[in-house]
Amino acid sequence: MLPAGQESTVHGCLSDSGIGANGLSCYLQRVPDSDQRSKESKAVSSWLKNQVQQWWDNVNYRAFVISLERAKERFAHAATLLPQLPLEGELLPAVDGNAMSPDEVGEVYRQRQHRPIYPFELLSGEIGCFLSHRNAWRQIVERKLDAALVLEDDVCIDQDEFGDVVEFAAKICPPGAFVQLPVRPLPSNATVFACGERRRVVCPQVTPLRTSGQWVSRQAAEKLLAVTEKFDRPVDSFLQMHWITGVRLLAIEPSGLSDMTADLGGSTIGVSKSRRLTFQKLSREIYRAWYRWRIARLSSVGYR
Repeated sequence: MLPAGQESTVHGCLSDSGIGANGLSCYLQRVPDSDQRSKESKAVSSWLKNQVQQWWDNVNYRAFVISLERAKERFAHAATLLPQLPLEGELLPAVDGNAMSPDEVGEVYRQRQHRPIYPFELLSGEIGCFLSHRNAWRQIVERKLDAALVLEDDVCIDQDEFGDVVEFAAKICPPGAFVQLPVRPLPSNATVFACGERRRVVCPQVTPLRTSGQWVSRQAAEKLLAVTEKFDRPVDSFLQMHWITGVRLLAIEPSGLSDMTADLGGSTIGVSKSRRLTFQKLSREIYRAWYRWRIARLSSVGYR
């Protein structure tokens, strides 16, 4: 504890009591006393820094880059990401949904399982993508990691920023967190969870789609594995339903990641990008709008 009569100076805003010492460690800048910089205040500041470093040195983190081996260009790009990461990491081969038998699909995929009902049948690539992320969550749990950085193979890393982003996520976000590292702008009305000099952690009312990058704690991975033995929608859509998963996603901006999907030949999911307007496409857009309205409405319950 701080010596009597001294107060910490905290830079930023901390809106969640669950941050605890991790949040304090990143935000505490100095411990002044009434007589400017006394020897006592410097000693306390030095002690706090040592405590933070000891904590940082003893945590068990790892990085996983998910990539489909048959997508040669993307798999090669994924290998180039590993030396750019601030953590020890490895390639995690993606599940190839196209190679799954109907029986294998039936073991994990069950339509209309949760409300709001997802209005579309999943593509084989979407099933494989979901199973690939489940595999990453399983690795976190089975290896008893405190948390892991999980990336897909279509991101570009800003090496000047990304190390700070990962450290920020690890030190600021509370135990049990699942933190998105988005490649798209976040909604401007997101609740600010914590903020630093160059980035902030926010809680969007509606969890943004895409799973390009994320920081996943073991507690979050355990919860997600428990509720996704069978699933009925894409993984990013499932993660929006915090009332089912028990995990409300946070996000860091800026994330230090950008999207390279177009440069790598497009998505491996198999979603058609045709611009031709047909009755089928029009009906899909109507169903999609209805579904997203339902998600937005449910997401607003209990939102602060």
